Amino acid sequence: MRLSKYLILILCFLNGGQCFAQWQTLTGTSTIQNNNIADARERAVKNALAKLPFSTAPLFSQEHNIVNGVLQDSTLALKKSLPLHNIDITNETIKDGTLSIHIRVMTGLNTTHCQSDNAFNVNIVTGKAIVAIPEQFLDNELFALPSIIPNLLARKLHDSFVRINVADIVLPQVLSSQETQHLARAENSQYVLQIFIDDISIQRSFAKKGYFWANDSAQRNLALRFLVKDQLNGENLVDQGYKFQTQWPFAIGEKVDVYSARFTQTEFAQGLRDVIDTAASLIKERLRCLPLTGNVLNVKNNQVMIDLGTRNRVNIGQKFIYPQTGEILEVIKTSYKTATLQSSDPLYVGNIQPKDTVVTYNM
Repeated sequence: MRLSKYLILILCFLNGGQCFAQWQTLTGTSTIQNNNIADARERAVKNALAKLPFSTAPLFSQEHNIVNGVLQDSTLALKKSLPLHNIDITNETIKDGTLSIHIRVMTGLNTTHCQSDNAFNVNIVTGKAIVAIPEQFLDNELFALPSIIPNLLARKLHDSFVRINVADIVLPQVLSSQETQHLARAENSQYVLQIFIDDISIQRSFAKKGYFWANDSAQRNLALRFLVKDQLNGENLVDQGYKFQTQWPFAIGEKVDVYSARFTQTEFAQGLRDVIDTAASLIKERLRCLPLTGNVLNVKNNQVMIDLGTRNRVNIGQKFIYPQTGEILEVIKTSYKTATLQSSDPLYVGNIQPKDTVVTYNM
């Protein structure tokens, strides 16, 4: 079974003002029980929505409109306000008793938090670039590049709302969601960036003896990939690769000083700078309107302290959501590094524990 487009309307109650529309792509699966496709579809939708940075399961009920035994539409009625407008089911398949769906979710964020000048300040931790084929660095001894590349990106983003902390570590090629969260928390960051050098190979052609007008020439490749992971769920927010090939003016066996003017004036260095510029713009674009995730430091007297503060542009009155229950908390006090939150219902605060996460809620 395949649906080209199946629309589920979700009621969204806004507090006035325009809402910025941002689509997120999610997938969900469910086992079909008693040949009940509608029930499996509902559970698959909930499975997909569970990947959003707030709790949805206790916040909506689903109503099916069936005519002559055929499902015409399905509406999710919200029990409380959520930053959701609608969901498009762009694909649905059934195989071996399992229903799989691909959905696009439109989330609504207040426009005041979707402009670069007003975005939350976020921190990204990264390490040295991960090298796929170390042997490719032997020709011309380009061993400094894995350290230089993340620092170039950090400097490019320095004056924006995105700050990159380059740690003196080499990240593993594969990071689990638990490892992502642990590293981000240890470095007081919201995201983890992995930079991969997938290719830096060189092709050389040598002049034939006796042809005095012919010169040795070389072409050098560079393939970089930038992967930004969310500490909340380990999802990939950015996964983008870039590659190019340019003339390489250095002779075989010549040690290259990558800090020298001779190197920085090459086509290769210019190509690297262009990639850094493009990657920096993409990272800003992808992170600018995302909710901000904070970690709970302690809970005392029905108040919750988190590791976000005025340095992140978190101010008094900002609302957060506790994903496990959907409870809304409001900032009542801030410092440079922390903020104190309070709920209108103290009973919900008792469920919150240190190391839990909260997410900004801008309805």
